[in-house]
Amino acid sequence: MKRSASLIWRLALLPLAALLLAGGCSPTVEPEPSAWREDVIRAAEEATSPLEREILSDGAITEAEFREAFAAFQECMDGLGVAIEMTESHGQFAGFSTGSGDADQAAETCRPGTIDIIEPWFVQIRGNPARDSQPEVTVRCLKRMGVVGEGYSVADLERDQTSADTAFGPGLQLYLDCLTLGDALPKGE
Repeated sequence: MKRSASLIWRLALLPLAALLLAGGCSPTVEPEPSAWREDVIRAAEEATSPLEREILSDGAITEAEFREAFAAFQECMDGLGVAIEMTESHGQFAGFSTGSGDADQAAETCRPGTIDIIEPWFVQIRGNPARDSQPEVTVRCLKRMGVVGEGYSVADLERDQTSADTAFGPGLQLYLDCLTLGDALPKGE
C-alpha cells in the first residue's frame, strides 16, 4: 500500500521530481557525464536487469539509451494492457501519460529493470550537467530566459519562491519550467 501511494506520487509528480533534480540549456547536446559519472556507475550496482547495467555501466546515459529503456518499459506496460506515451516539455522528457488500464499496478511491475533507476539519473544529469546547486541552476535559467535581470541572485530566488505567483508575474510559467528543466530548457522557449 505504501509503495503504491509512493508510485502514484512518482507518476503524478514526475515533472516536479524533474524540477528538484534538473537545471536549464540545450536539448540537442548530450551532457558531460563527468560530474555524475561515479554516482551513475554505483547506481549500476542496484540494477535489476542487463539493460540497466549496460546503460549505467559507463557512467553516462544518452538520449538514445534512455529511449531504449523507455521503449522496454512501454513494451512491458503494453503487455499488461496499459497504453502509454512519453510526454515532453520543451523537447525534454517530462513523464508519460496513460490511455487505459490499471496504470499504477502496471507501472509498479514494469519500472524495475527498465526506467526505475535510469529515469531519475537521466533527468538529473540532463537538467544539471555541472552538478551545481538547484538554486544556482534555477537562477541561471531565469536569467537566460529573460525572466530576471543579471543582478538576480540565489538569495533573491529564495525570497521570491515564497510568493512565486506574484514575484514572477507573466514569467511564472518560465520560472516553473526553469525549476523543472533547468539547464535542459532551451533558450527562446
